[in-house]
Amino acid sequence: MARFADAVRRHWSIENNLHWTLDIAFHEDQSRARVGFEAENFSVLRHFALNLFKLEQTVKDSLKGKRQRAGWDNDYMFTVLNAGAALN
Repeated sequence: MARFADAVRRHWSIENNLHWTLDIAFHEDQSRARVGFEAENFSVLRHFALNLFKLEQTVKDSLKGKRQRAGWDNDYMFTVLNAGAALN
């Protein structure tokens, strides 16, 4: 029973950290996507963007800072978008 409880706690720790990251960097809790598959589609896009920002290592900044930089600087945005292409 203790082993099961430990596994559940570890799972929810990972889940809570991911949710916190998405909420802080992408304001996921404030999203008003409610119709049809909007919420699911935007969730997929947020996770995709989160993974690209984590892969991009040329700039040492917070996730929120990287997101802002990508919005301000097209060259950096292309660097982030190409971060996933480097895996192939």
